[in-house]
Amino acid sequence: MRKSITNTLGIIFLIVALIPLLVMVMFVSPITQRTMQDELVRNLDGVVQKQVEHVKSWMDDRKGDARVIAENPFVTLATQYTEADKEYSELLKYLDYTKYFEYIRDEYGYKEVIISDRNGIVKVATESKLISSDVSRQDYFLEAIKGNTFVSQVQPSLVPIENEEGELEKGMPTMFVSAPIINKFGTMSSPDVLGVVALRIDVAKINKVMHNTKIGLTGETYLIDKDGYMLTESRFADNLKKKGVIRKRTTLELKVTDPGTGESTKGVKECLKKAEGYDGKGYKDYRGVNVLGFWRWIPEYEWGVIAEIDIEEGYRAAFKLRNTTVSIFMMLAVGVMIFAFFLGKKISNPIRSLTEATKRITAGLKTSPEHLTSLIASQQMVRVKRNDEIGELAESFNIMAESVVQKTKELSEANNTITLQNQQIDELKEEVKRLRGEEAKR
Repeated sequence: MRKSITNTLGIIFLIVALIPLLVMVMFVSPITQRTMQDELVRNLDGVVQKQVEHVKSWMDDRKGDARVIAENPFVTLATQYTEADKEYSELLKYLDYTKYFEYIRDEYGYKEVIISDRNGIVKVATESKLISSDVSRQDYFLEAIKGNTFVSQVQPSLVPIENEEGELEKGMPTMFVSAPIINKFGTMSSPDVLGVVALRIDVAKINKVMHNTKIGLTGETYLIDKDGYMLTESRFADNLKKKGVIRKRTTLELKVTDPGTGESTKGVKECLKKAEGYDGKGYKDYRGVNVLGFWRWIPEYEWGVIAEIDIEEGYRAAFKLRNTTVSIFMMLAVGVMIFAFFLGKKISNPIRSLTEATKRITAGLKTSPEHLTSLIASQQMVRVKRNDEIGELAESFNIMAESVVQKTKELSEANNTITLQNQQIDELKEEVKRLRGEEAKR
């Protein structure tokens, strides 16, 4: 099957023109897209690191508050006070120490201030009903009485405390920071612990710390505990309430799991391995949405910091670049195809004209010189007007064709002359033969 030179040239030009575009789509564009994705990963990883530092700094401040309060002379007096000690009673009443602790509670944003003696009996509390109660079995007391500054896990409160609406609610998320009250006159190797200072932290304050950093429209950072429960409020809490996933709040209510599988999300699983890392390909979060995830474990508190953003938003710029590149490529490809078609046609048309002219000359040679003469007379040779090599070739071809036709005509005329002469010779031969025959009869 004969191939068309127009199609062949069109395909060749198309391939040559599309090679740079293919290189851009296959190599340049993906590299640019990966660079943008890597930049996003670095930025969000920096957000996680910053949030970890914020949490640590905030908790260090809380521990510092507990230690400062533990060193206050009022606190030492309070741990040694008993109702039988009239001297201490009069002194403390004169100093009005309860206002000092109420000031600490209100000024620094704590829910409660509790001072207990070395036996765990509450001597001073901002909530008067706690005075004389026994806290010796509480973890914050057990650790602080050993001489350690301690931070408890976030846990449901055993007593009613004020919730977000200002109402008293039992089971509210709460936590304590505690510090030992050291007897300054004890020995350095074995200081005498007189009691414990415990501060009930307002967990909502941690939410503010975590929400200070904004990550786009769908991004968030949150804390999880060692069991995979969320310790801070999700920015999607309202939607979760509407769906019935939580009742009041995400703190201690929401276990961070993939709703499709019921298992912990990838970010939580990896974070609970006490590691740090990220997933740039995406996984399902607790809403069932594909997200980019970043995590880091805080060993001193047994908390994990997780940052997530919807993959669609996170890679929006990269996806936009990809879609734009594909669109441009398609438009250029169509343009290149049209250009290649017309360019191929422009180049091939003169060649096709030469081919057709050659066929006509060949047909003329097979028929008669008169046909070739009529071809020249009707100007049915190659009609190409170009200032390049193809134009020169067409002009040379026309000259050659005219020369061939002229030579063929001359040859035809010569052949006709020879034929006529041969006829005359034959006639003469016949005449000679006839005369000889007559002479022989005589």
